[in-house]
Amino acid sequence: EACEDQLARALYFFLYLTGARINEATDFQRSRIEFFSSQFKIRLKTLKQRQPQYSYRYVYIPRGKKAKCFENEMWEHVWKYIRGFELTEKPFKKWKNMSEYLARKISIQLEAIVNVGPKKWEERTLTKRFHPHLSRHFRATHLSQYYRWNVPRLCDFFGWRKPEMALIYVNLFESGFD
Repeated sequence: EACEDQLARALYFFLYLTGARINEATDFQRSRIEFFSSQFKIRLKTLKQRQPQYSYRYVYIPRGKKAKCFENEMWEHVWKYIRGFELTEKPFKKWKNMSEYLARKISIQLEAIVNVGPKKWEERTLTKRFHPHLSRHFRATHLSQYYRWNVPRLCDFFGWRKPEMALIYVNLFESGFD
């Protein structure tokens, strides 16, 4: 609820649900969604700078009874925003630097223990500006901890070629992640 802007909210939810990079999201077109009874299949163009050519990866978003309630609600926000666009339009490509746009529109709150003096610590809530790439870390951690996804499944979902990427992206605290 930290975001009032409909575009920013839909883009943040899209980034989180799909694990997309910001450039993959801004290149997204509505025609790349396939509907099935229990899930959505979303085709994302991989635009990573180190890759010499474009490739696609597929992300499956559960829907209905297979999805968790909050994921259904997130997808509803995304769909409500993108359904008004033509199939070949790019609904998240409004400005050149969408990453900066999101950072200005969304803030996140973190619970932290901070040093407030010599040998004195306090628990505080910190508000930080959001960077879109954090959603990949949040999603990887959530899929690992909540859904108990293993490394190969995470690699497939996020388009990672090296299994070590899971160790970088997943918050390993209390995850039981091997």
